[in-house]
Amino acid sequence: MARFDLGVSDEEFWRLPERRLRALFRRQEQQAKREDWRFAWLGAVMVNVLGGSKKPVEPGDLMPWLEEKKKVSTTEEMLRMLKVSFPSAEKK
Repeated sequence: MARFDLGVSDEEFWRLPERRLRALFRRQEQQAKREDWRFAWLGAVMVNVLGGSKKPVEPGDLMPWLEEKKKVSTTEEMLRMLKVSFPSAEKK
């Protein structure tokens, strides 16, 4: 799985810090979502061109789990994310 899905060898996999490993998994999940989105987009185009629906179909109509959820971030959440992203910038 590590070699195929993440592009790392078994040895590299076991040496990766947890933070980097999680980032690789997130990236792999995002890639899969982009691929799914392409198929949903193509399906929506086909339905719209062939007239299979009375109203225009969006890719999210065919695969609702691909729709991005709009999340409102609080100031505290944004500060926490900045601290995680730039730990060396935090005053000690």
